[in-house]
Amino acid sequence: MTMKVPKSSILILLFVSILTISPKIIIYLWPERFNYSLLIFLAGMTPILLTHMSSLGLRFKNYYFSGLWGLLILINGLMYNDVMDIWVLMLTSFLYYNALRLIFRLVNKEEPIPLQLRYGMTLSFNRNMKRKENKRDVLFSVLSFGFGLVIIMTKILK
Repeated sequence: MTMKVPKSSILILLFVSILTISPKIIIYLWPERFNYSLLIFLAGMTPILLTHMSSLGLRFKNYYFSGLWGLLILINGLMYNDVMDIWVLMLTSFLYYNALRLIFRLVNKEEPIPLQLRYGMTLSFNRNMKRKENKRDVLFSVLSFGFGLVIIMTKILK
């Protein structure tokens, strides 16, 4: 557990902050050209996809990063709750990912290494964890990705 937020994490938080605010800015500048609900949906789903489809979850070990991520979710809820309750899905995704990570850590006595989803899934050495990814990490990634898809589909089909 580190005590400060690395610069790369600050850039990710900045990107998500801009993404959260962008629908308000776009609608202010061009109110008649864009579908407001679609913009909010995309701004809310991108962090969910980033959480479940990339190694962003490794950053949730940092308490400050997790706290700022939670703050961004609450800001999203305050800004767009009257239009769409996407922040509930963001919060559910965040809590599920951390609960899954905690269960994995308790069962396997080590942190999971989320796999990057790309054309082929290959196991590689993770320099931060100083270990090679294994089949348990693949299971963790599949469970995480599957739940991320379920979250997105519930909102699309609703």
